Amino acid sequence: MKGEAYQVNGSASSGKRPRILVAEDERIVAEDLRMSLQELGYDVPAILESADEVVARASEIAPDLILMDVMLSGNLDGVEAAERLAAVADIPVIFLTAYADDATFQRAKQSDPLGYLLKPFDTTQLRHTIEMALYKHALDARLKESENRNREKLENLVRQRTTELEVANKGLLSLNRELERQRSAAEQARFEAEAANRAKSEFLSSMSHELRTPLTAVIGFAEVLQDQHFGPLGEKQIEYVRNIIDSGRHLLEIINDILDLAKVESGADSLDLRQFSLKGFLTSCLSLVGERARRNGIFLNLEMAEDAMIEADPRKLKQVMINLLGNALKFTPERGNITVIVEVRRDGISAPAPDNEAVREVVIMVRDTGIGIRPDDIPRLFEKFTQFENSLSRRHEGTGLGLALAKRLVELHGGTIRVQSKVGFGSTFTVTIPVRQGQDTL
Repeated sequence: MKGEAYQVNGSASSGKRPRILVAEDERIVAEDLRMSLQELGYDVPAILESADEVVARASEIAPDLILMDVMLSGNLDGVEAAERLAAVADIPVIFLTAYADDATFQRAKQSDPLGYLLKPFDTTQLRHTIEMALYKHALDARLKESENRNREKLENLVRQRTTELEVANKGLLSLNRELERQRSAAEQARFEAEAANRAKSEFLSSMSHELRTPLTAVIGFAEVLQDQHFGPLGEKQIEYVRNIIDSGRHLLEIINDILDLAKVESGADSLDLRQFSLKGFLTSCLSLVGERARRNGIFLNLEMAEDAMIEADPRKLKQVMINLLGNALKFTPERGNITVIVEVRRDGISAPAPDNEAVREVVIMVRDTGIGIRPDDIPRLFEKFTQFENSLSRRHEGTGLGLALAKRLVELHGGTIRVQSKVGFGSTFTVTIPVRQGQDTL
């Protein structure tokens, strides 16, 4: 919208920008107004905080327009300042106010302002109101110059233009009311959505707890039967018991993922921060999936040029790594490779540096030589309960929550997770997290 502001008093031809004085005692609001006005192509010669200053300095500053808050500090308010200023200077005034009561509006109206803006207002409202005010003021000036030549014609024209401006101003006031109604409706919708999300998370949490306790007992009793503590089992019985245990563990995994995800999404989860060696941590994670990798004939590798101390929640970060490694194992065929690659970054640069240069973040990549992910599936990869149909995934059941949970746990640490993949050539999941929570360096 730069350069679109209406030019006044011949300034359009000379290229001069209209000068607008801001009278506002709330500094943050005043600075915000200054930036908005400058973006619209106006100059702001001064910001005054009291009505007394406006009366004393307005003539000296000689602005083309004053944006005046009705409730200013000092002995006078904005309306009184406008009334006194009108007696000594011909400077148009637009009132700003957060108070929409009729008494304030009527009192402000008596000082004959050229506009009346209700806070909060947007840049479009501000631009339109200023343009109309400058236009009317310029028009009034021209009318006064020609008044002696054709008084009756000019008076009719003034009445016509005034009526048009009043209609336009009423339209702006109506727009203000409609915008306020929409803002209130949006706030109510946001509140209801947050309440619904909390209710959903509380329900999932409660149901997960209620289901997990008896399910753990079922698995425990089935394991006792499998160990044949109370007598031998037949081959078919052993198969059935194994199926009970596998199905129970799979269901328990789903319940645990739902519970963890519900806690994160409801904001009830927090980090138990500790400092630990990243190399030792990753070695431990790889050992947890090592037996599964050996059974499937998959090779695990760790590439890490230097160790780093990291401040994080080890349990939650381990859950992220186990989910990523488990996902890689699930989609990597026999004799494939899974490599964990670690980069230590200082000031955004991933390269070794002197010991006295602080580490800012670490990047952990889990790269596999699996079947890859189709480009159309990647945008939905971190959504809840998402599983993609292919020949390999159908042989391995999953919860559809692992990657969604990993993403939220990484974001809980202030980090990011992304994926690169090519069908038939494998995938790389990249996790970037700061080495110290809430601070730049360790």
